[in-house]
Amino acid sequence: MRRGGLIIGRLTKTALARDFGVSRATVYAYLRGEAETELEQVLSTLPADERPLASLEDYDALLAFRAAEPVPAERI
Repeated sequence: MRRGGLIIGRLTKTALARDFGVSRATVYAYLRGEAETELEQVLSTLPADERPLASLEDYDALLAFRAAEPVPAERI
C-alpha cells in the first residue's frame, strides 16, 4: 500500500510509530485518513509566517567561487 509517498506493508505499524516518533494510534489514524484533517485543522489556526525569505546570494557566490577553482588530482 502506498500512502503519501511512503510504502506501507513492509513495516509493521509499531515500527513506523517508533521510527517516526509517534504513537501507534497516530499511525492508525493516518492510515484511515483521519490524521490529515486533524493536521489541516491545527495548521489553519496558526498565524501566517510573515518573515522575509532568506537571501541566497552569499551562497551562490560561494558556489560560483568553488566551481571556478580547479580540483587537484588525487595522488595514489
